Amino acid sequence: MPVLARNRQGHTALSLALIPPSSPSLSQDSISFGHPAQRGLFLLEKGASPHLLTNSGEDILYWIAENKLLSDEATHNLIITFLQRINTTTSKTDTTGGKAGIHETYQQHFLPNPGALQTLFAAVSRGKLKSTTLLLSLGLHERINELHPVRNWTALDQALSSAETSRRRHIELLSAYKPNTRAAATKANLVFHDDQGPPARAAEAYYAFPDVIRYLRNAGSCRKCEMNSASHEDMDGSYISQPQEWDWTSIYHTKFTPATQPNREQWGMLYALARYRAGWARQVDAMAEDYAYRDWRPDVRFIEDGKEDDLVRMIIDRIGEPIEGTDGAVRLEAEDPHLGVVLVTVVDRKIVGKTRMENLEK
Repeated sequence: MPVLARNRQGHTALSLALIPPSSPSLSQDSISFGHPAQRGLFLLEKGASPHLLTNSGEDILYWIAENKLLSDEATHNLIITFLQRINTTTSKTDTTGGKAGIHETYQQHFLPNPGALQTLFAAVSRGKLKSTTLLLSLGLHERINELHPVRNWTALDQALSSAETSRRRHIELLSAYKPNTRAAATKANLVFHDDQGPPARAAEAYYAFPDVIRYLRNAGSCRKCEMNSASHEDMDGSYISQPQEWDWTSIYHTKFTPATQPNREQWGMLYALARYRAGWARQVDAMAEDYAYRDWRPDVRFIEDGKEDDLVRMIIDRIGEPIEGTDGAVRLEAEDPHLGVVLVTVVDRKIVGKTRMENLEK
């Protein structure tokens, strides 16, 4: 493919060179092999234009930030190297190694492009803190609360969404190991979301997400629902995956609980920035429907650990069957980690009786 030619998606040889071979967006005959940094710099030296955009508006730096084979450090350094090569104002006497001109180069050649924002989203979604910091310092800070053109949410929303996906996948993968082997599996990077790249890169992203979220928040990034709501009570952030909903319905199947999940202390801001519509009406309706269709049974720990939780109270009131002749006692089916499906009696949010369902069916 000639260095200045473009395919139907608007890709050039340069952008294709920076896309990992495993990317589903590429056909096998369009894949270039070798290290992406080496391929990209080679084509840049051969006259490939770094200014052409794809049909979706992504610039060449997007494909560097998005590349899941590149560590955060490698991504950061390659973005700087590209800007230095593009920078025609750097003189041989520049003692900064070209860094003095990269801000001017970026703001002249990249920042005016509306699609430049997608590069920030790529770095954020890959859990690349150093690269995110660099892109904001180059000029994207002034656009930090602009919405993604397709996903229609902010960079902070993106960080929270990607972090939640990584958190869930780590818990699911770790649960497949016996407790005495989990530390070794974690150390070997075997229990991290492979959509983030090879094991070491996936682990890097998982551990970096809390810092990415914190950095964006401190830099002034907001969630879309925060910008669009008149009050906290009106906010509904359910357009992205949020932690408590999964914790309420699924985490117990992984042998963990919200309190015993790995690295719970690191995810404080992920939980703090979740936004649920006041009253829990949508969540209660959805969970009650799943219960009615037998798609979900509350874990007994969900009931026991949430005795002071308004949502737990509302769920019990909704799905519990009142027991005649009692003062507010209800029965409902639940899952016990040791007994399986059980019929529990709940009084004042406390489980006071528990019977295995298979015993009732005999």
